Amino acid sequence: MTKPHPDQPRPALQVSLFVTCLADLFRPSVAFDSIKLLEQAGCEVSVPLQQTCCGQPAYNTGDYESSVPLARQLIQLFEPADYVVVPSGSCAGMICHHYPRLLDAEWRDRALALAAKTFELTTFLNDIAGLRRGKRKPVELPEVTYHDSCAGLRELGIRTQPRELLRELCDTEVTELQQTLSRLPGSNREARLRFEDQDQSYVVEILDLDSGKVIQQYPPEKLLNQSPRPADLLGTVIDRRS
Repeated sequence: MTKPHPDQPRPALQVSLFVTCLADLFRPSVAFDSIKLLEQAGCEVSVPLQQTCCGQPAYNTGDYESSVPLARQLIQLFEPADYVVVPSGSCAGMICHHYPRLLDAEWRDRALALAAKTFELTTFLNDIAGLRRGKRKPVELPEVTYHDSCAGLRELGIRTQPRELLRELCDTEVTELQQTLSRLPGSNREARLRFEDQDQSYVVEILDLDSGKVIQQYPPEKLLNQSPRPADLLGTVIDRRS
């Protein structure tokens, strides 16, 4: 087998974009900008026109029966793709983590195969496509911070990728959400935000400025230690399969 010459450009990554309902109906610019970024990373992008909903709204209420045909339709439509890219953490999480739970037998195997090549947009651009600015002039941005999405952070573990892309493409450092949110009026106390790596969640602490001690925390540490992950509660309220 002949190896490609190191100076030869690598073949374009073949990507199918799952647009998502929200982008399609409310913010089409998200889909168009996603295509631009993917093409900027050297990908060839296709957008299957028959795509609809991933089934997440029904699934989140425990209505698995209504989710199954939507999941099967999406799998059939996207499984020929080399990569599937989704500009949404929750929709990517639905495909990667919940389709294998929802389906069984042959369909579960097909769901697992699709999950293995499905990525949220920033993860794909940073980790797979390796999008870099190159000789392009960086986008000029003022000081920015980044708000992690719940599903992206907690379900997919997406944290460093969007920050690295902002640094690379915009030549700017990301200022994390301020540890100090605000000084509480008429008191010597401040509210501050702290990120818990273990639980992948944010905690609000009330700090006494005189002593420097945390006098209150939301949610309480005891509750954090006892609370299950949201994914473990799926179907406990409504489960039409039982």
